[in-house]
Amino acid sequence: MHLTRPRAAQSQPFDIGFTGSSGPKYPLRMAITRALRAMPLRTYFGSWDPHNSANGGNGSWWRLSRKGYVEQLARTKMWVSTTGPEGIVGTRFFEVMASGTTLLLCNRVNTPSLWEDGVHVVMFDSMAELRSKVRHYLQFEAERRRIVGAARALVLERHTWEARAAFLTKATEDAIARHTSSGEPWFRPARRTSPSRSRLLGCYIFPPAGREGKGANISFVKQERFLAGMPYPRGFNVSDCEQTCGASAFFGMYCGGFCRGDAHYRGDCFCGSTAAFRELQRSGTCTYALRCNTTCSLTDERPCGGPRAMAVYRRRERSRLERADG
Repeated sequence: MHLTRPRAAQSQPFDIGFTGSSGPKYPLRMAITRALRAMPLRTYFGSWDPHNSANGGNGSWWRLSRKGYVEQLARTKMWVSTTGPEGIVGTRFFEVMASGTTLLLCNRVNTPSLWEDGVHVVMFDSMAELRSKVRHYLQFEAERRRIVGAARALVLERHTWEARAAFLTKATEDAIARHTSSGEPWFRPARRTSPSRSRLLGCYIFPPAGREGKGANISFVKQERFLAGMPYPRGFNVSDCEQTCGASAFFGMYCGGFCRGDAHYRGDCFCGSTAAFRELQRSGTCTYALRCNTTCSLTDERPCGGPRAMAVYRRRERSRLERADG
């Protein structure tokens, strides 16, 4: 992570900054940027989003250089960052804290071992609380600087790459010391809470190309869901899709993992009958497994599809379900 030289507050022309994608796939980030744009602030938003053209951009993705990113942090009093999938804290949190110049504002993170709210970072649970805290720390500069200083000291003590490497080395050494010579395996996969009821049949290009526009008519039916209160509320993992397609003999996962450049999205879920699967087989689009070998859950390593590729599963109860399909 980048450790910049602290600057005086007078050299910080921006009140608040944000970088990263904030389009429709990121409803939390969209709400944050919308709330901040409505305030009388000097803002820096260096990302592609629906308002990019309003800020002089052309709607295309761009990013700062490493040097430019460090310099922009140092020129900004507060920086907003959000957790990733499954509440993961990204390296940007620590980069902001290490700057010695900029206060980190983040959505609520239930990880008290990392830092303390109001001491090293400032957390918020709602847009109203975000606006209130932005106004507060712009008014009370000494308090902002106190948190900035404490954050930098904490990162230098615990969260540098050297500290990470030392932690991993110590954990590895401890594991080796505890390991017995009784033939016990070095690694045991985590047990799934709900055993799989389905078998992977293969990976298929989807929708099939070169069929005069008829590829999209293959009758696997896309499912939709919205998880209220979740930062990234759309999409499925394999277990979700398996449960959703409980009345179907087959289901498929499409475009999971990073195929959209966004691991937060999970994947698309399609339910299919026996006839739908046979139609897919006749399309002649079975492809190599690696095209579907992304994952879309931290607790489930089963293939979740990929770019233009669907991992198709058959449920073990298929005999009964196939009879129901007719």
